[in-house]
Amino acid sequence: MNDTVTFMPAPMRPLLAARPDAYTKLIDLSLWQRATDRNDIFDTNLIPEVIAGPLSGCRVVWIITQADPAQPAHEQDPLMPPGPLFGGTPAFAVPYGLGFRLVERWQFNLVQVIKAER
Repeated sequence: MNDTVTFMPAPMRPLLAARPDAYTKLIDLSLWQRATDRNDIFDTNLIPEVIAGPLSGCRVVWIITQADPAQPAHEQDPLMPPGPLFGGTPAFAVPYGLGFRLVERWQFNLVQVIKAER
């Protein structure tokens, strides 16, 4: 999850809440505190630098971040660029520094889902 978004409210876990069955096999490395544990509305996330250790043991990472109108609705390329909105964020820099490369992107209303592999 990348909370460096221009729309409010953030973070973007409603996508996970809307389709929990689609995410049951995934581990959410960025979750810090669940909203229900804090008696709040929104979960809080760890910063990307904190999850670099656990992320280094992964082969595939799924990144949910703000949609980028400069990028196509769907894109698949073994050398896919991050795009102007995502490319300048720690959520891109940390996985990229660990050897992850973006390979596929799907864009929705406000968010994009990016698959990265190494």
